[in-house]
Amino acid sequence: MGRSSALAPALALALSWAPAGPAPAAPGAPGLKARIVRLSSDKRVFLLNKGREDGLADGQHATFHGQKGKAFRAEALRLSPSRSVWQIYLLHDADAPRADRALVVRAASPMEKAPDPGTRAGGAAARARDNP
Repeated sequence: MGRSSALAPALALALSWAPAGPAPAAPGAPGLKARIVRLSSDKRVFLLNKGREDGLADGQHATFHGQKGKAFRAEALRLSPSRSVWQIYLLHDADAPRADRALVVRAASPMEKAPDPGTRAGGAAARARDNP
C-alpha cells in the first residue's frame, strides 16, 4: 500500500465534514438575505432565489423577515442548487409575501401543530376554500 491509500480515509472524513454552504441564521443572528422570485396566486407558495448551495434543506422551517420585522413562517418543499419552493403556514404580515421583495431568512424549529390558516391574516383564501 502506498502513502496515498493511507490518507484516503482521512481525506474522505474531512470532506464529509465540509459544510454545504452558509445555513440560514439562527434566531437573533443576521440571517440569509434572499428574494422572492415568484408567488402563487393565493400567496401561500413561493419560489426563493436561494437553495442547497446556500445551506437550505428539504423540509426545513424558517422565519422570513421584511422591513417591518417578522413577516411569516414557511417550510421548504423542494430545492435545487440555487432556488427553493416554500409554503407559508403562519402569516404575521399580510403585505409581506410579494414577488421581488427582499427578505432575511432565519432557521426555525418546526411548529408542533401548524396554526389554522383561517385564524391569521391572509386566511381568507383558506376560509373561502373550506366554505364554498
